[in-house]
Amino acid sequence: MDTVSFILGAKITSLLADLQTFHKTRKRPLGEVQTFAKADAKMTFATYRVQTDDFASVLLQFSNGARGNLAVSQVAAGRKNCIRVEIYGSQKSAWWCSEEPEVLHFGNRDGANETAVRATPAFGDGAAGLMDYPPGHVEGFPDTFKMNFRAIYTAIAGGPSEHLFASVSDGHQEVAVCEAILKSSHNRKWVNV
Repeated sequence: MDTVSFILGAKITSLLADLQTFHKTRKRPLGEVQTFAKADAKMTFATYRVQTDDFASVLLQFSNGARGNLAVSQVAAGRKNCIRVEIYGSQKSAWWCSEEPEVLHFGNRDGANETAVRATPAFGDGAAGLMDYPPGHVEGFPDTFKMNFRAIYTAIAGGPSEHLFASVSDGHQEVAVCEAILKSSHNRKWVNV
């Protein structure tokens, strides 16, 4: 939601949310588990009651009149950490997926669709300052934090910096949106942010 608000330059003004917990109980390993380790047939598990949502579906209205929808799942088989942003206009569309971070897709109403690879002119002139590696060398999730800290420290030092990081006002907006999502899901109706 934050990413799309930033891209659109518009805040979320109202929403309709549905939050659910599909897996009411889960199993927690009793013992040490190493990241990326193979499953251990001898491992024992304890069953526990899930008290958080593992699915959300949210319809969004933005301050510039744009509409959006958000689907979040912690239980989608086959997905790891897919963040997919899609923006549709009357003549053109664009979409990007975090599982393929070097590729940006464009859909054209009156022509062939296009696929742009990072560090090509199709990504735009503004992208150059956000890339440290040459094409073919993947920049990904960890680089996001590097770029964020670079922008913050440049602004603190008084250097030329675009405001590409969240402000206190942005944080307040995030909390307001999350509270509206909870209220909407509980009341089963549209809520203003």
